[in-house]
Amino acid sequence: MNFEVPCVPFLQDQQFLLAVVLISNIISMDIFSKYLLHLIFSRLEILDRYQFCLERVTEFL
Repeated sequence: MNFEVPCVPFLQDQQFLLAVVLISNIISMDIFSKYLLHLIFSRLEILDRYQFCLERVTEFL
């Protein structure tokens, strides 16, 4: 199983699958949990990269 996803070249296949699972769980979270996650990503300064990946991965779901 090999995924060619341009937004996550830094991830291995298993890590990408894990990211898909995590993101699908994030989508089903309530608004408050999403806001907290947003704050965490903002602190880590990786929000832009993950926002792009979120948009790409949701196309698979």
